Amino acid sequence: MKVSAIEFFRDGGTIQFTIEEDASFSGRYRLQTPFRGEPRPLFRGERKLPGGGREEKALLAALRGWFAEAVSAELAEALGRLDALHLWQDLSEDLHAAVPFHRMKTVIECIEARAS
Repeated sequence: MKVSAIEFFRDGGTIQFTIEEDASFSGRYRLQTPFRGEPRPLFRGERKLPGGGREEKALLAALRGWFAEAVSAELAEALGRLDALHLWQDLSEDLHAAVPFHRMKTVIECIEARAS
């Protein structure tokens, strides 16, 4: 599975990403901003996925596997440093490179909260 085109919108937190090379999950996804309420709905294309449903749980398992393979020890350390920052300003190169993974970590955590 390949996750790409990870974007964060200035609407307060919408995260958009694309999954490629996986017939089951290929497509464009969007996790809605928290300013529109919790739980944050997840969309595949323009279709809202049922929160905590079978499709969302399968996506969660796939994203967990991708994340575990994609995140090195150095990247995990950078993610921890990002979590500790109150303001993301003038980020070092390694922290800037970790931002897309931090966004995907947020997506995974939001789906996990519904799956339990």
